[in-house]
Amino acid sequence: METYATYAEMRQKIGELFQQEQYTQAAEILEWGLTQFPANVLANAYNLAACQALLGQAEKAAASLLYGLDHGIWYGQWDFTGDLWNPLKTLGIFQQVISRSMECQHEAQKNSRPELSIAPPARYDPAMKYPLFIALHGGDETAADFKERWTSPRMASDFIVAYPQSSRPVSMRGFSWLGEDQDRQEILAAYQTVLKEYSVDTGQVLMGGFSAGGHLTLTLLLDEQQILPIRGFIVLCPPVPEAYSLEAITRIRSRGQKGLLLTSEMDNRLEDQRKLAKAFEEGGVAHRFVVTPNEGHWYPPDLAQRIDEAIDDILS
Repeated sequence: METYATYAEMRQKIGELFQQEQYTQAAEILEWGLTQFPANVLANAYNLAACQALLGQAEKAAASLLYGLDHGIWYGQWDFTGDLWNPLKTLGIFQQVISRSMECQHEAQKNSRPELSIAPPARYDPAMKYPLFIALHGGDETAADFKERWTSPRMASDFIVAYPQSSRPVSMRGFSWLGEDQDRQEILAAYQTVLKEYSVDTGQVLMGGFSAGGHLTLTLLLDEQQILPIRGFIVLCPPVPEAYSLEAITRIRSRGQKGLLLTSEMDNRLEDQRKLAKAFEEGGVAHRFVVTPNEGHWYPPDLAQRIDEAIDDILS
């Protein structure tokens, strides 16, 4: 078997083998990688189990996942939602994986606190007031990862940008928003912190984000009581809040809130997003609904351009 000097080299090879559906060879390499790259046991154990599941080796797959738990990692609450994992769900060893991961998640929650990163504009002058963009990461992300993906020339030059991070860990990799009161309080606290530390034009507050961050943005827009003076929104691939009334849509219009609902052709919530866009249209909410072709539930390559176009529309 071919060996690899670095984890990056091995991961690239694994990606190629997955594309070629060469799961037996990928599994051999990943099993070798478990001991060679102990810092990456989470990805290696999970990907090894995925290979074995694809090969119809449910018992081996569950054992690989348990190996990871025995070596200091745990799995996120959405890691086993696909059909791939269905054959494992009747196995007692897999139930151990789930229960132990839930225990680890609960322990992580005990010590977790919300965080906030603030990026002032390039030539910030405290004597001036600046628009604020509150940018919310997606599920299973960190604010640091999201900050690299959710930016634009206009944001960098003209805006104070706040990147709050939820206190709710959903995996070892990241955090999520659920649209609950806890999230509202964390966002309000982040907003108040920005106001204390920077000079904000409170008439030009925008909010948006990816996936769960988009969902929380929409939830706040639809709330009867506004905890923030949101002027506009830019959301990408959001899960749509379960229930929204014509009255709630009308409130968005009456407040003059407008924005961009951006999604992708292969996003699995596209139909719900289309329904929301139609409700916005029928309710008179000024918005643009854009569907990026040939993309899944992820950041489109022209996101920075889309953000800046939306900012121009909202603030014009």
